[in-house]
Amino acid sequence: MERKGNRLPIFTYRFRELQGERSNTDFADFLGLSRQTVGFYCNGDRLPDVITLIQIAEKCNVSTDYLLGASDVKSPNVDIQKACEITGLSEDAIYILQDSLYASDALNEFLLEKTFCNLLTNMLYFSYASVASGLYYQIFNSGDYDENEKDDLLEAIYDNNDVHEDIKRALKIHIKIKKSSDGLLSSSEGGLSPEDFYELRVNKNVLVFLHDIASDKWWLSAEAIIDKIQGNFA
Repeated sequence: MERKGNRLPIFTYRFRELQGERSNTDFADFLGLSRQTVGFYCNGDRLPDVITLIQIAEKCNVSTDYLLGASDVKSPNVDIQKACEITGLSEDAIYILQDSLYASDALNEFLLEKTFCNLLTNMLYFSYASVASGLYYQIFNSGDYDENEKDDLLEAIYDNNDVHEDIKRALKIHIKIKKSSDGLLSSSEGGLSPEDFYELRVNKNVLVFLHDIASDKWWLSAEAIIDKIQGNFA
């Protein structure tokens, strides 16, 4: 399929990604294509026709949707694709659940507990805040940048769509607190960073969750097992 310019850069990017360290000749042999054709695809000069697209997908064990950028799920397995679509989990996460002996059982049991969901949420925000804390240190404490460079770097981070919005938000809060003499979240050290705040919440969530596991609900489950077993003896 002839195209003027690189009209589908996502295909070019993912085709190169699948090629890895292999030369055009080696990759062409693997795909059953000519070296010249592989060169065209790598440079974004051409797109494959439908038959060739399917051939590439089958050889590389990925879906055609992935190659064309219609999906971020590599697997051609329809069940894996559907699981990712329904749950919002990544392909790697689905494979872990599939291969783990107890992960699915644990999620089935604990996702019903509000405190467990709170724990997961705060752990996620703790990870974002940790990244923001690292960014703050690199920009303001490393000594690598003057004031103008710091401002330019911050602006570039805030404008970058690949940086998660919650990381940007945590970084802004971190900067605001560090610049404030007391901060909104005051402590004996002059202010908690977002990382400190979510670490406290995670620790609290863990304690509450463990308490909930030992609550009446779980004791009632134990009693139900005993009653059922004793009923079998009657």
